[in-house]
Amino acid sequence: MDRFTNREDSYFHDEGLAAGTAVIKAKGGRVHAFYASNRNAAARYLILFNAASGSADADIVGAFLIPPGDGIMLGDIHLGPQGKPFATGIAFGISTVSTTYDGSATSTEHDVFVRYI
Repeated sequence: MDRFTNREDSYFHDEGLAAGTAVIKAKGGRVHAFYASNRNAAARYLILFNAASGSADADIVGAFLIPPGDGIMLGDIHLGPQGKPFATGIAFGISTVSTTYDGSATSTEHDVFVRYI
């Protein structure tokens, strides 16, 4: 329980995503913080979707650059005290471009950790 907001957060961790996208929560919620790492030599993007299915056609809520290189990570990104709302569901994917989910990133080269309600 967070002593300041009186909420009980949940945590999602994916080490080497086996599929192109993953559903964190199949109904509405809020993302409060996340971090991601990228073991590929090229930059990748963490794409957050407002979707219950993880579909590539879902509404993109945000795209965040994950720097290349083993041991380097997109730091502990906080999305404010109320978090970022997702009306339908919370899903993500790793992409080689920031403007759309392209499904071409090597999924096993990334780790993602998300704090949400």
